[in-house]
Amino acid sequence: PHPPPPRQPDRQRNRLHARARAHARGAWTVLVHEVERWSPEVEELRERFDFVPRWRVDDVMVSYAPTGGSVGAHIDNYDVFLLQGRGERRWEIESRPRAAHEEKLHRGLDVRILADFSPQHTSTLRPGDALYLPPRYAHSGVSASDTCLTYSVGFRAPTTAELVHRFALHAAQSSAAAAPWRAEPPFRERLHRGRIERHTVDAARRAIAEVLEAALADEQGFEEWLGCMLTRRGGQQPHLEALGSAWAAVGGDDEPAWAAGGGSDGNAALSTAWHTRLCLLFVVSSTAHLEDDVRCLNLLCVPCVSGPTWGEVAVGT
Repeated sequence: PHPPPPRQPDRQRNRLHARARAHARGAWTVLVHEVERWSPEVEELRERFDFVPRWRVDDVMVSYAPTGGSVGAHIDNYDVFLLQGRGERRWEIESRPRAAHEEKLHRGLDVRILADFSPQHTSTLRPGDALYLPPRYAHSGVSASDTCLTYSVGFRAPTTAELVHRFALHAAQSSAAAAPWRAEPPFRERLHRGRIERHTVDAARRAIAEVLEAALADEQGFEEWLGCMLTRRGGQQPHLEALGSAWAAVGGDDEPAWAAGGGSDGNAALSTAWHTRLCLLFVVSSTAHLEDDVRCLNLLCVPCVSGPTWGEVAVGT
């Protein structure tokens, strides 16, 4: 009897392998971001990194490349684990981190590829091997087999500049910032119309300081803003149906506010966290007040760490 026709995923995989063999000399690479959104097995892999808060674990990126395929030498601004799933990949790494002013790039590219690269270390990863790279270490990986699959798990952390930028945007949405700002100079018989007067500079500084200080003094508002920021996942939308089912499973009587009217994109991988003092649940940059129902929070967010400060956050899917 004839063997059954291959399943659709198998046909797609065979077609991709055939293209890899046909274009092996092209040294190309396919990068797929947020693979955990579509593969429960990859989400389980991400859950192995339970030694850091979940809001720090970024998406899982998978790279596929034939022999010689490479993205090129580059620098990541965060910690990253490189896990070899299939085939082999040879990594070259510089011996020290680079400062921002040392990152000279090729012009005209959509990706940040280094124009100069002087590796001091080499390592070949085989299936099951892992390589850890701290932030700002220049590195380059080249496929050493026709079907090379590498899984990249990054640990994101916002820079101080990003924190300041996003908090300023948050503060600018407050009612205090909505007031019109005026800095008319005192009446003078002779006015230098082309000059920005000293009192104008001082008035602008006071206006900005008042808005920022008011936003910083709003403790609950600040903590809500921080929770939303730390659980941002780009353009991803939460799978609220899955979370609603979990809510019902742990005994939630009423439909939570975040489940009402929410859409679903079929994604079960969420970026969630909760704050024990305020009892807020953050679901992909959305906030829900849960009426101090810590029992449900404990079960929705796994593992759970109790504590009164943002240094102790429970995270989960």
